[in-house]
Amino acid sequence: INASTIGIDTTTGHLHFAAPKGSLNPSRIKNSPDKVEFEADSLSWSTPEQILILKDNVILHQQGFGTLRNDREIRLTRTSDEGGDRIKMI
Repeated sequence: INASTIGIDTTTGHLHFAAPKGSLNPSRIKNSPDKVEFEADSLSWSTPEQILILKDNVILHQQGFGTLRNDREIRLTRTSDEGGDRIKMI
């Protein structure tokens, strides 16, 4: 993730990013069709809850799926199983 500012709250396990741009690759295979590219005005990650919150001017893109845009907020929930990490819910 590239961002203009990164904040870490070690007490709560939350990360905060300003102007983030990057990708999520749950399968960990380079150039995987599962890879989701994103950008937003801000991003928050809650480690205990496994929730990624993208806020303001959000763009998500996945090859073969298309592009999802939202002016306000998109939440992604992660789950782990024997096959690795997965996006559970958008």
